[in-house]
Amino acid sequence: MQIVLVDGPDRRLGAHRRLWTVGVWCLAFVIPVWLWTTPPSDDGEQPASAALVRSYLEAIGDGDVDRALDLAGSHPPDDGAAFLTSAALDRDWVVNSVVSEPDDDVYTDTTVEVVITTGGGVSATGGFDLTRDDLDDEWTFTDPPLVEVSFARSPLWYVEVNGVVAPFPADADATTSDLPDFYLLPGAYRFYGDVPGLLDFPDTAVPLLPGADEVLNGGGAMTVDPSPLPLVPEATERVQVAVDALVDDCAAAGVKSLAGCPFGARLVLDPRDDDYYFPVYRDLEWKVTKYPVIAAVPGDHSVELTFRAPGNAELSAIGVEDEGEVAVTMSCPIAPELLDVGILAGGELRVISSWVRFSEEIDRDPMLWETC
Repeated sequence: MQIVLVDGPDRRLGAHRRLWTVGVWCLAFVIPVWLWTTPPSDDGEQPASAALVRSYLEAIGDGDVDRALDLAGSHPPDDGAAFLTSAALDRDWVVNSVVSEPDDDVYTDTTVEVVITTGGGVSATGGFDLTRDDLDDEWTFTDPPLVEVSFARSPLWYVEVNGVVAPFPADADATTSDLPDFYLLPGAYRFYGDVPGLLDFPDTAVPLLPGADEVLNGGGAMTVDPSPLPLVPEATERVQVAVDALVDDCAAAGVKSLAGCPFGARLVLDPRDDDYYFPVYRDLEWKVTKYPVIAAVPGDHSVELTFRAPGNAELSAIGVEDEGEVAVTMSCPIAPELLDVGILAGGELRVISSWVRFSEEIDRDPMLWETC
């Protein structure tokens, strides 16, 4: 089966029920929303296979997820069912046609083809495989009639479907490597929405039907990858504020180097001779003398940073030796290119060490960046 994008008429799901209320006098002028083009059986009814698919799609169109899943004969595990809710369903799509071979005494397997169209005029064709053990048995779906979706690693540390958000697990900040695949009912979907002051996504819905994964992802689950992010011009200002806050936090920590910070000292050097250092020191403090000026650039797994102007931090401490104490002052550059930025649900920014970008292990500690 394949999903093929075609042009289609704009007929809204469920409107067939409203059309009948217009009155018999106008039937000659109305084309029903649901075009059940399956050849009818001898008694004039749709084949049972098409009727099952029709009932399934109608339940989805009505927002009745429980009924749809009962008809599907599948209830995915909770970790993959975050978007199997009525809130995650976009009602702005229509069913153009449902096509099946007539049920006769020959087949125990069949395929029902369906065409749907989003409110934006994008159409998709997909197929539902059905089976039955014996010719007198009722049809059931051969495989769960759902669309399996995985989310690629990206600067967004959450997944979003039709406005419903599922945050990452707490230990998966910068990767989706431990996220489950999610299941979606057939319909129209928008993946990710705008974040004021940061992101401006196209307002385009994608029609999804089962049976087309090989077209979308070469087999297996369909992959949603929002990278590179559509950053708005003012995004750099937001990121600059987040970087400045991290620099302040790093300075306030009062240690010579701290994992995840874009500056640090390897040693507390003796100002009288740089070949020597103080193993013992006290009263270490950092003072930010100049904040780096950054530019935010969309990356593969996070918002990467480049600097427009360098920053600097000054370390002061008292070196302790047997002969007495020595005041130490050191100047260290701040390297924002060693940082990435992730975006949490709701638009909160998380500044991280870019080491995470090169690691497949989400529990790996950030490196110590010693810039002096």
